[in-house]
Amino acid sequence: MPTILTDDFAVQQAVREQLRWSDAQDAALKARLAAEAAAQRRGYAAGHEAGRREALEALAEEKRQLAAELAGLPTRPPFAELERRRWSVRGESRTRLAFGDPHPGDYLGGPVAWAAAS
Repeated sequence: MPTILTDDFAVQQAVREQLRWSDAQDAALKARLAAEAAAQRRGYAAGHEAGRREALEALAEEKRQLAAELAGLPTRPPFAELERRRWSVRGESRTRLAFGDPHPGDYLGGPVAWAAAS
């Protein structure tokens, strides 16, 4: 397309004004994009730091809980005592095989006193 040059001052003035306006719009857009990019970088850094702090606090809490758990170990009964308690019925020690057997005081069947009253 051939370039058309005009000697009309009003047209040249209007074109210059349009170019100035366009340059101002470009500069404003550049400034706005730079400000948004800076805000995004600040937000990312702040979020990253907040997440880092939260992770460190969670780790510190886990360490406190573990320390409390370990501090209580000496007061707990040993494993053998827990097993002895586990396999006893009404204070009577039982083997694993005999654990489900009836206790001497358990009901073994037959008539019961309260059934005869009805």
